[in-house]
Amino acid sequence: MNLQLHKGTTSKIRRFFIKNSSVTTGAGLTGLVYNSSNLIAYYIREGDATATAITLAAGTVGTWSSGGFKEVDATHLPGVYELGLPDAALLTGANSVLVMLSGATNMTPAWEEIQLTDTDVNDAQHFGLTGLPSLGTDSRVLVSGDAHTAGVSVTVGINNDKLNYGLSMLESLVVQSGMAQGATATTLTLGGHPSAINDEYKRNVVRIYSGTGAGQARTFTAYDGSTGTGTVNSPWVTVPDTTSIYAVMAFDTGALDLTATAFGEPTTAPPVNASLKDKIGWLYTLARNKVTQTSQLQSVRNDADTTSISTAAVGDDNTTFTRNRWS
Repeated sequence: MNLQLHKGTTSKIRRFFIKNSSVTTGAGLTGLVYNSSNLIAYYIREGDATATAITLAAGTVGTWSSGGFKEVDATHLPGVYELGLPDAALLTGANSVLVMLSGATNMTPAWEEIQLTDTDVNDAQHFGLTGLPSLGTDSRVLVSGDAHTAGVSVTVGINNDKLNYGLSMLESLVVQSGMAQGATATTLTLGGHPSAINDEYKRNVVRIYSGTGAGQARTFTAYDGSTGTGTVNSPWVTVPDTTSIYAVMAFDTGALDLTATAFGEPTTAPPVNASLKDKIGWLYTLARNKVTQTSQLQSVRNDADTTSISTAAVGDDNTTFTRNRWS
């Protein structure tokens, strides 16, 4: 086999060297045109029982047309011809195809067998494999499942540029990742091969790693397996799009109600008689809605008279929430 082509390649031109059979020097035959007497072209794909005729037509050098046949340069490349391969010859469903030109006067038959592959050597991002997401600007491939041990980080001691060495306990918990197929203000449609089971990723955390909306994280409150679309617990600040690379983390936030309105917009303390679960959920909602960059809760105090929650590093208003004793 002389060539590898990705299955389903279209508009492909191939060049053939046609020898002059009337001489013993191996020289090329010149002067052929698409309608030269008795000139024929056929292809046969692996698994086919019969060959398929290629209807030859006038061609233009460097321009594809199905069956387009044209001599390249009789002076400088004598015997070299271009043939526009029919798209049907390269369809998926076969692993190889053989193409042959023959029949014209003084023509030695010229043929080529082409291997049809599932990979694409000309695809610099993911080698033509649909199971691999296209890489973003940070050039990372997300690792999921048991590919590495949870809790183990990669430490780079020599290379000063550590941007692309992001394997950590967080990423070891990735259960699904890929390039987003679309989004709305409150949804994200997953790429790759997401689960077809409804609510499979419900209560899991999804984070945008690169592309539009990078750095945002939300919790799925519902997941539609038929469309691969998850509903997030609060609107995206920047709505992701098809340039966004995401990862779904295997964090289960349990039975907490994490919707944005579950406890009202968190500008006041939780109800005095709220359950522990609701108090935790309120804190979660507060942090989720207030944090705009890496920060932490500064202090939580609970005594006989008051409970204060200082958010000095959360959001922009540096608000302290005070309420009578939680019970």
